[in-house]
Amino acid sequence: LGASRCSQCHTVEHVWVCLICGFEGCGRYGKQHSLRHFMESGHSFAIELESQRVWCYEADRYVHRMIYNRSENRPDFLPDSTEGQAGLEKALVDSKLDEKMEQLHREYSHTLSTQLESQQTVFAGKLDALHRAKAELKARLRRELSHAQKAATEASRQTLALHASRVSGEEAHCSLSRQAVEVEERIERLRLENALLTAHRDSLKAVLLSRLRAQEEARRKTQQQLQDLRQEVFDLTTHLSTLKALEKRADKKDIGAGVIIPVACGDSTPGKRKPGRGRR
Repeated sequence: LGASRCSQCHTVEHVWVCLICGFEGCGRYGKQHSLRHFMESGHSFAIELESQRVWCYEADRYVHRMIYNRSENRPDFLPDSTEGQAGLEKALVDSKLDEKMEQLHREYSHTLSTQLESQQTVFAGKLDALHRAKAELKARLRRELSHAQKAATEASRQTLALHASRVSGEEAHCSLSRQAVEVEERIERLRLENALLTAHRDSLKAVLLSRLRAQEEARRKTQQQLQDLRQEVFDLTTHLSTLKALEKRADKKDIGAGVIIPVACGDSTPGKRKPGRGRR
């Protein structure tokens, strides 16, 4: 006990030890940690380590010299040495010292047991309050854990949905990329085919133009030939008409002795006689 110190400020002077729970604290002449312990816990009895005296905070006096007064049927305190020898001798005459010490021990034990029972009741209430708080905290933690698990499940579901959506999007992107490549290849083929068709069209156009010019020239020549043939037919028709007209005349014999000289026609108009044509 001599090496004990206050558990709060660690001083070694005027250290008091609680007789209920063993708390060590400094006295009221220090920082009063022992008194604060009584006010917080309700533990009334403490012993001073230096003087080995017991103090009761409820009675606000020492109780280490307490005896049981039979005449008044109550506990009493032995007087200190400062009160005089006469008072002590009077107390020792009233009862035997051994009996009184035994009675003191019983009363002291009774007081301690009473204090312990009251402290047990206090601590039982505190323990029940702690159990209730623990149960409430456990229930709240369970609710929070349940909410957290539900939130985690929902987050996992959303993550899976997002992953599936991302995979689907990647597949759609790959499909669109392939389609874009195919479209570009088709456009390139169509461009090449268009270039080939354009060249072929130009070639066919040149051939057609050449043929059209040739056909136009042939048509022109054909028309010229047709015109010449029409003129010849006209001349032959005129000649035949003239011959028939001569055959019907009375002087056809005189005419028959004549000679007809054909002349090249310069005028294609029917009904006009060519100069130089006639009988000679």
